[in-house]
Amino acid sequence: MRKCGQCGREMQGRSDRKFCSAACRQKAHRNRDTEPRYASDVDLANDILDSTRFMGESPAILGLRPVLRKLIVDELKKTAAKLAP
Repeated sequence: MRKCGQCGREMQGRSDRKFCSAACRQKAHRNRDTEPRYASDVDLANDILDSTRFMGESPAILGLRPVLRKLIVDELKKTAAKLAP
């Protein structure tokens, strides 16, 4: 038997079922939304830089990646400090 992805109870029914009830499905969805998407500010900065199309086009801009990454991380830290209670 399969186990519920949220509470771990054994389930019956469809073989592709992930949760034992709608409540467990919703709880898993809410938990997923509260988990941080990035392990660190540097990971987020790298994702921002990687998702910017022009970054890979010019060797001059590629040389600026470390500088831009530091600027993004510094801004993230400032914003987090402002939002912290």
